Amino acid sequence: MRKPVQKATPSETAVETDLSRGLEPSRQEPFDWATILMDAAAAKDISKATRTLLRLKAGCAKALEHIPYQTLRIADIVKNADVSHGLFYHYFNDKQQITVTVVTEYLAECEHRYLNIHHTSDAYDAIYRSNLYYLDVSRRNAGLMRAMLPLSDELPSFRDFWNDTLHRWHTRIAKSLVVHQEKNDLVVGSANLFAYALGGMIDQLCQQLYMQQSPHLKKLVTDMRRLTEVISVIWFRAAYGRDPTEAQMSAARRLPDPGKVRSGPPGRR
Repeated sequence: MRKPVQKATPSETAVETDLSRGLEPSRQEPFDWATILMDAAAAKDISKATRTLLRLKAGCAKALEHIPYQTLRIADIVKNADVSHGLFYHYFNDKQQITVTVVTEYLAECEHRYLNIHHTSDAYDAIYRSNLYYLDVSRRNAGLMRAMLPLSDELPSFRDFWNDTLHRWHTRIAKSLVVHQEKNDLVVGSANLFAYALGGMIDQLCQQLYMQQSPHLKKLVTDMRRLTEVISVIWFRAAYGRDPTEAQMSAARRLPDPGKVRSGPPGRR
């Protein structure tokens, strides 16, 4: 049996440079990671090696949309990447290495875009925008999200990275809730624990709706904007002990759908 070729992994700087091509139009939009990687691979001003690397990553992300990580094969990846089977081993040792790479870069990009979401001084608006982003990005990348749990079982280092990423997200939620509190609002004893509880609610909904494909929940959720509103109102009530005003809710309903706003031509970071 042929021993896989050991290849040095790209530095974080090199990876960022490779992925910075074709990642726009707007870093504030939810995104389909497989499509973004394939679009980046189509750029004209990249090397052949970089193009192949991006195609392999895109092929992995695309394959995971339809195939669970546990049964994913190298053949599935190279078929979606339109790359020869043998060429795969010039870049990765096995399916675990490429999947960890793709999922880790996806999480990093997801977090980066989340930080660039425009938050106003309005408490309900901040909650609604964040939830709309999270629900849609989970819907568009359900295969990658589904692969995280088995990967975290296999690799403690990935589990630590994922937990740290989630902790930063929950910490930002907690800070936002405290910042937007008014004088007579309910006081949350532990904002961080409260944020974890709220985050667990939306994570479980995403798990059932997008990853488990629950037919029962899918019958209830026919409109993502409606789901976003339901979750956001629950968060607002739990955090502040009051309902958002009709003016706040109407303003949120007028926000453009994710993926429809375009801020300019493809560019770099």
